[in-house]
Amino acid sequence: MSLIKYNNNSFDLYLKQAKEYENLGIDFFSCYKNEIEDCINCESTFKETFLNLLSMIQIKPEWNFMDCGSGLGLPIYLASSYFKKVYGVEIIEEIANISIKNLNILKVENFEVICSDINKIDDNILDTINVFYLFNPFINKIFEKFIVKIVNSIKRADRDVIIIYVNTIQENFLDKYIGNLFTIKSINDFRKINFYSHKRV
Repeated sequence: MSLIKYNNNSFDLYLKQAKEYENLGIDFFSCYKNEIEDCINCESTFKETFLNLLSMIQIKPEWNFMDCGSGLGLPIYLASSYFKKVYGVEIIEEIANISIKNLNILKVENFEVICSDINKIDDNILDTINVFYLFNPFINKIFEKFIVKIVNSIKRADRDVIIIYVNTIQENFLDKYIGNLFTIKSINDFRKINFYSHKRV
C-alpha cells in the first residue's frame, strides 16, 4: 500500500510538538490517509492530552497497555514509562515500521508493535492488557467486533481493565455490550473522552 500524506495545519500544536522530535529523526506527527474500510486516517494524539489522561487513572506497575490503531507510536512512547509492557496494533505495515523506528531511536525497550487487524490479535496477548487506548481508530463492524473481544477477554481472564476512548463517535457499541462490567466517566477536552473501568471481581 502506498502511503498518502497530508498536512494537518488546523492545530499549531501539531507543528510545535513535531519540532521537539524532528532533530532526532523521529516522525510522530505526520498525517496519512487510510484507505482500509472502516479505519480512520492516521493522526497523532496531542502529547499533553495523553499524559493528562494517564494522570486520571491509578496505574499499577504490573499493568500492560495497548494502543489500538497505534499509528506512528507517540502514545506507546509516552506510556512506556508507566506500564510494564506497551503494545501498539497498527494495520498498515509502512506506518507500523515508522513507529518501530521512532521507538528504537528513543531506546524504548518494553514495547511491541504488532502489524495486524485488531480483531486478529492473539487472545494470549489481549488477556494481559489492562489499559486499552482508542483514539477513534476504527468504526462500524471493526469497532463493534473489537469491543466484543474485550468483553470476552475479561470474562475469560478477569482483571482490572480501563478503556480510554477519545472522540466517542461510536460509544453506542460500548453501551450495547459492556453491560454491568464497566463504570463510565466522561470528560471534555478538545474532544469528548470516555473512561470505561472494570474492577477485577
